Amino acid sequence: MALQWVKPWIALVFGLSAAHSETVMIPDMTSIGSLYDSKLQILSAGVSPTHNGQVCSTWGNYHYKTYDGDFFQLPYTCNYVLSSLCKSSSGYEAFNIQLQRGEVDGLPTITKVSLKLDGTFVELANGNVSVNGLHSSNTDVPTLIPTVELDSKFQNQTCGLCGDFNGVQIYDEFIRNGTNCPQQTNETAFTVLGDIVKCGKTDIETCLRSVTLVTPESMMIVIEASGRVFVNKMFSQLPLFMADVRIFQPSTFYIVVHTSYGLRLEVQLTPIMQVYIVASSSHKDKTQGLCGDFNSIQADDFRTINGLVEGTAVTFADTWKNKAGCPDVAQSFEIPCSLSVENERYAKHWCSMLSDREGIFSQCHTEVNPNYYKDVSTRF
Repeated sequence: MALQWVKPWIALVFGLSAAHSETVMIPDMTSIGSLYDSKLQILSAGVSPTHNGQVCSTWGNYHYKTYDGDFFQLPYTCNYVLSSLCKSSSGYEAFNIQLQRGEVDGLPTITKVSLKLDGTFVELANGNVSVNGLHSSNTDVPTLIPTVELDSKFQNQTCGLCGDFNGVQIYDEFIRNGTNCPQQTNETAFTVLGDIVKCGKTDIETCLRSVTLVTPESMMIVIEASGRVFVNKMFSQLPLFMADVRIFQPSTFYIVVHTSYGLRLEVQLTPIMQVYIVASSSHKDKTQGLCGDFNSIQADDFRTINGLVEGTAVTFADTWKNKAGCPDVAQSFEIPCSLSVENERYAKHWCSMLSDREGIFSQCHTEVNPNYYKDVSTRF
């Protein structure tokens, strides 16, 4: 498994053992191969008072210092994005560094650091290192005190608690990049990603190409529109039964992913790929993303990754992009069915089932007027 960048990332995350330290502690990583090279620069000396203008760090009693040199304190035990490449227009690979603190013997301690680079996930927690869900052995993981140093090519392209790396302190850090993220991720954190691509003549004609589930153990499950399933980038035949996840295909139309932590994915393959996410009540008020925060309050569903509530779907959705190269969505007032006869015919066929007096929804008509939902579905 070619993970040449992992060891430098480990060194980057461990950073300095204290603000005055002169060396970086790197664990023995021989158990996961000979690893070298790095996508980012590694700090190997003490932090200067100015942070060199390229370094972000966190230490002690919830203290943080951004790339641009601003100090702040955030006394919470949430899972936070420390730094992420989110505004790249130059083709650099996206990276994402997250951390979570907890209290150990009454003292604030960094309990988990998660890294993502080019689809590979590394997690440091409880003295262990895991790569794409596979745990390495014989690793002596020291106390986690993350320190991140970036090359100047990433300037004005980052977001997270480390700020936007544009040389402007305070205002740009907190207002534009939402340093005070309010959401907390629990012990069974998971992520569901949808890869939506253009599949028509216009930008608003899109298709779902794949669905990815990242489990709490950082295992990555990808379901493609073709029906192929990959686990940690390896093709897998169905049915598939693992410790906390079961994947099976009850028919040629659907693939179902069932987990032990209250999450179920129903992935429709034909006639077009769609995904239905079913979360148990244990996740109420604990989710975030395009599906909302699951708190039974519709008014705050357009909550961005920065914690702000937007007024339109477009501005809300743009903050939840997972790929740095994905362009912002342009505001459009066109009705998709007006773009082609094929779209209109397709919409009328399927949406008319809602109001069909002899159809499967006919028994619901006495309780719910189907005309409104029929009109909405034909527009979108």
